[in-house]
Amino acid sequence: MPDNSITVRMHSVGGWGAITTGKNLAMTLFDLLDLDIKANPKYGSEKKGQPTTYYLSAAPEPIRLNCEYHYVDVVMSPDPHVFSHSNPLGGLTKGGSFVIQSETGDAAALWESFPEYARRYIVDNDIHVYFLDGFKIAREEATNPELQFRMQGNAFQGAFFAASPLME
Repeated sequence: MPDNSITVRMHSVGGWGAITTGKNLAMTLFDLLDLDIKANPKYGSEKKGQPTTYYLSAAPEPIRLNCEYHYVDVVMSPDPHVFSHSNPLGGLTKGGSFVIQSETGDAAALWESFPEYARRYIVDNDIHVYFLDGFKIAREEATNPELQFRMQGNAFQGAFFAASPLME
């Protein structure tokens, strides 16, 4: 990857709008920060309701890789149950950021809900954990249920900018 690049992986559920969120994030990074983008959604119509993954990289110069990334700087998971079907922390770089959906406002309760291996990885690799209730934000902002998935994505896009090293 080029210097000053960032790689992102998003774990979600098909039909929740994560692919749209990824596309919107890619367009924002391109339009506002003039970054070169590579994005690889991993989904299909057969995935509705099933785990799905979205990969994105952004850099100030052309990116030669176009693949599913094994090592990423930021992981976002609008799926609060991601640990039941995936290892979202796999390949998250030392000092990276993990953003997860959570209905609890209690950091200690969220921490206790993570599997032991995840807590160990977070501590050992100085992972920064952020959480938000994107569903609640969406319900408050959009009364139409279909728009709520998009609004949740907008909340996660905002969380990305708050948590990612790009803001530094």
